[in-house]
Amino acid sequence: MAELFRIERGVYCGGIRMTGDTDWELHSDGDETLTLLSGRIEVVPERPEREGAIEIRPGGSAIVPAGAWHRQVVLAESELLLMTPCCTTQHRKRETV
Repeated sequence: MAELFRIERGVYCGGIRMTGDTDWELHSDGDETLTLLSGRIEVVPERPEREGAIEIRPGGSAIVPAGAWHRQVVLAESELLLMTPCCTTQHRKRETV
């Protein structure tokens, strides 16, 4: 899947191939919707002990509430569709051990 993105009515829409874990991100202007086409990922909120982490499998979706720091952990190479509020996303590096 080629990475294709478009901004439509203030929402960043697109598809991406995921081969590695992401850094932390936060969307203050609205919820983010993630739908997995193939592979396996885990959406991890910034909470102690990974509380509230959600594993997504092909055909599954997750909604990340506005204002929630989160990241994706790639459990198997994946193709992901996403809809993210545009232009105010914050990013923060994750700690690596």
